[in-house]
Amino acid sequence: SISLSNEKVDEIFEALMKNEDLPVEIKQTESQKAVSPLILCLLDNFSQEKLKEYYANFLECLFVASFAKNDVFKILKERCQSLSQSEIKKYQRLSEGQSTDKSLSWLEKNEAVKYTGLGKAFASKLVALDDNEGLKTFLEDVTQEDNRAKIVEYLFSDVNMENFNLFSKKSDDPILVLLPYVNKLDLDVSNFAKMVVSQAEAVMEKKDMKHFDLNRVLTAFELTSFQLEQLLPILEKLSEQGVNKFLSDTGKLNQRGALLVSCIKAASKPSLSTEKLSPVFAKLTSHLEFLLEKLPDDLILPEALLALVQNHASVCDQLSVNILYVLTQGLGQHCKRQILVNLVKSSAKMSESLLEWLAKVKEDSVPDAQVLALTADFISAGWLANIISHKKAVKNLMKKSTSCITSNIGNLDATSNSDDKTLEHAIYFIKSISSDVYSSKTVGIVQTFFNENKEELRNLLSNKGLSFYKKKIAVEFAYHVLTILEHSESNIKKLMLNYVLIPILESLPSAWSHGKGTSDEEKAEIIGLCKIGLSTALAQSYSAVRNHLKKHTETWSTFIKCILKHGLKDSEVGVAGVGLLTAVCSLRYSTQVDQENWDDEDTQEMGLIVDMILSHSAYLKILLSPSSELKEKVMNLLVSLAPASCRQEQLEPLLAGYTGTLHPSDIAILQLLCTMESNGVNVTLRKPMMFGPQAVSQLAVNGQTVQTNKFSDCLSVMKPDIMLKTVTSFPMSLPLDPMAEWEGLDSSTNNLYDPRFILPYLSSLTGQDVYIDRHMKMVESNIISLALMSLASHDPDMRSNGYHVLHRFYLKMQESKLLAEKQIWLHLVDLVKNGLARASDNKVCFKLPGITTLFLARCCAIIQNPTHFMYGKLTAFLLAKPFLELFHVPDFVRLLHSSEVNPKQQQMWILGVIRDGLKSGLDHHVLMQDHVYKLILSKVSSCLADRMLLYVGLEILEAATRVSAAVFDLVGQLGLLQWINLIVNELDEEKELEIIIKIYTNIEQGLKPVDKGETKKEGEEADKPQGGGGGGTTLLGLLKCNLHVLNTRLDKLKLNNESSELYQSFQKLGLQNL
Repeated sequence: SISLSNEKVDEIFEALMKNEDLPVEIKQTESQKAVSPLILCLLDNFSQEKLKEYYANFLECLFVASFAKNDVFKILKERCQSLSQSEIKKYQRLSEGQSTDKSLSWLEKNEAVKYTGLGKAFASKLVALDDNEGLKTFLEDVTQEDNRAKIVEYLFSDVNMENFNLFSKKSDDPILVLLPYVNKLDLDVSNFAKMVVSQAEAVMEKKDMKHFDLNRVLTAFELTSFQLEQLLPILEKLSEQGVNKFLSDTGKLNQRGALLVSCIKAASKPSLSTEKLSPVFAKLTSHLEFLLEKLPDDLILPEALLALVQNHASVCDQLSVNILYVLTQGLGQHCKRQILVNLVKSSAKMSESLLEWLAKVKEDSVPDAQVLALTADFISAGWLANIISHKKAVKNLMKKSTSCITSNIGNLDATSNSDDKTLEHAIYFIKSISSDVYSSKTVGIVQTFFNENKEELRNLLSNKGLSFYKKKIAVEFAYHVLTILEHSESNIKKLMLNYVLIPILESLPSAWSHGKGTSDEEKAEIIGLCKIGLSTALAQSYSAVRNHLKKHTETWSTFIKCILKHGLKDSEVGVAGVGLLTAVCSLRYSTQVDQENWDDEDTQEMGLIVDMILSHSAYLKILLSPSSELKEKVMNLLVSLAPASCRQEQLEPLLAGYTGTLHPSDIAILQLLCTMESNGVNVTLRKPMMFGPQAVSQLAVNGQTVQTNKFSDCLSVMKPDIMLKTVTSFPMSLPLDPMAEWEGLDSSTNNLYDPRFILPYLSSLTGQDVYIDRHMKMVESNIISLALMSLASHDPDMRSNGYHVLHRFYLKMQESKLLAEKQIWLHLVDLVKNGLARASDNKVCFKLPGITTLFLARCCAIIQNPTHFMYGKLTAFLLAKPFLELFHVPDFVRLLHSSEVNPKQQQMWILGVIRDGLKSGLDHHVLMQDHVYKLILSKVSSCLADRMLLYVGLEILEAATRVSAAVFDLVGQLGLLQWINLIVNELDEEKELEIIIKIYTNIEQGLKPVDKGETKKEGEEADKPQGGGGGGTTLLGLLKCNLHVLNTRLDKLKLNNESSELYQSFQKLGLQNL
């Protein structure tokens, strides 16, 4: 016997009931665990009622949920003497599977959901009682995923599948309840799938079954993972049946129809092979057409077909075009419209046929409402370009849309409240296509519509009782109609003013009335209307807007107050709202009107608006915050209000909010400073001038300004690392004039310093009236590097400014007391000066190669650091001669063929200079002249070069092919394409192959203009090919051969995956375009 304390007994049975490990060690097999000697011993030796109750409950759970109930009962009967005869009989009934609703009466569901063991027993009872709804509810109530998984796995392995009848009258079944959970757990359902397939094959040849549950069949197929090999035989047999064999006498799906729909649904899973599915659906297309036509209101087949064409697009080509026309008879059903959307997107023949249908369909065959609903679905799915390409389809759809709107023009504002979306779909079509209507016939339809309805539309727009949302719909509609008529209406500007811009100015204030304008949806509506207003305002003439606003001062005043009040507080709305206000202010107070012609009212208005902006609680917060789009818009607004915004007291706050970068907000501040200077404001009143966050502390306090700034403190504002980044990415085409247009702005330039400010700023700091406390600060800040780099700019004024700064730097260094330190810097400037003196061309604002200027700029940074690995080499080179050969690559051959034991660092450094400095035809001319390309091609492809050297060489070639003049020379004269073919099979890294694709893209773009005889871009000197090489067509053919070689390499490396960014880049280049 085993002696245990009462506490240990309680602990053991708690563990048993919770299905936890027993707190005692006992050797037992898995099959004897439930009736182990330990448990029998406990039952024999203790007579406590609690213990008896625990174990009795445990035994009942065991018998209800056990796999082998008879075996367990035999062990119990032979070895346990403590059970009464009535208890033994109860367990005998349970062992024979005779569960009743009284079984486990003591077990509550809220307890069973907590523990795995009790859960198995409770769920087993529900299965035995055929309580499928209760089982479904119980599994949903088991919140712990692990417990539920164990219960489901247990039940699914124990359930009797042989009793499952696929074509039973019953709609539910324990297996069908379990299948959703089984799929999530990825349990093996192969046996169940085989059984379903065998039952399906058996009933196909039988007569129509009068009574079976269709949903039961659909659910079984949908929730079971079938192999394609299991479904294909069924589909093949079904395709051999006549089309009339799938409907019963009552016109509903019989068992064969149910199997067809079920198999389609099962075959629609993305994991199955599309190639094997396509042929069988080519045979089934007539069956599908027949069933869709005979069952127009039944959505079971359309839903299955939709899933199929969504996941297996190639099946669309196998279906007959006739299925389109069958589906168009049910366009009132969203499901059938979506099938059509997928068919036309996946199949060219379907697309062509449907476009022809759209061009011819009439109201008497298919209602216009349904056609417009289908068109809206097409547009939402990205098929607009296809519709636009078919003029007749556009014409027919425009006719239907305008007809619909004509009959509902009075209800144009009620589209959101109506259940009938026809009017909304018509407006959506016009809105989507407005900028792409070129057919005179289509424009004529819109013109007729507008002439007939313009008065009613005008009345609707002038209705002050309309809510903001309703007026927004009317304004947007008017805008898109007039956009279509842009080239046919002679007075389009006036119409846009009266039908679009003025209603927007009148309606926007109501957008914030009664606490509105705060939700995301309301903000989106406001932003959308502001964008339309901005687009309209930019196309207006100043006189019409000026005259209207002078007559309607209340509307204008209310609009200004509303935008400033809400726009400066909310950056999301403010960007669009302040942008619109800026455009309208530019028209109202246009610079084309002489200031002499401004009346006192205009001057007062402008001053009042400026006061409202400057006194706004959010103004300083916006101005002193990091660069943002709202900050840019506010500054542009102040520019548009010049000269009223040109106030001396605003100079210091503007400088404090300015960081000197090429971010659009900083550019806007710079333009405002230029405007202020041109209007008489002294922007250099305090010298030296401080800007940026450091200037915030110097803002006037109680009317008193702080002491004069130090020269070194002013230069400390600029970060040397950002300055070097600006040198490397210097914008060569940037004009010096901040007010001039420049197209080179993008996100990559936002964090670069603006040379238009930095160079003149340094010029002002080196004037005679500024004391320089630290001369070397000019070098440490890397501004001299920027000045050197500006000598390669395309803009003569920028180069002139760079030369001026170098001259000022030279004079100041001569005056300094740094007897030893200044010599190298004076010599560096002398190298440039003497090199210019040796040049034979015109020396006025002489343009230097970018490679040379970048070499000198990086030398400036290295000379400051004697520990740099290039310090010795560069100082020796610079001090060797009194002048520099400006039109040769400095020290290239010596560094590339260095005699050092480890020359790699020096080689990488000079190659990096060439890579980053190669930006124009002049740089290419220098490289050709010095045979640099030839040396690089031979060096990086040799067996002595490592992969890093090869990669930098490829980067140089990629930079060179961006220059139009270089492409023809490299491909035609130096055999670049043949060289790439030699090395491409050695490349195995994605970054290497990616740069090869970039080179090919650049070559294609460079050769096509040559082939078409187009001229080169202006502003690039020495941009003419240096001869040789054959025509553009021949070289494009050679490029095509290279692309085939690269495609083979991608296949070999298994990088031709459609989801790979590398392969997508290769596909964008495309063989078909060549």
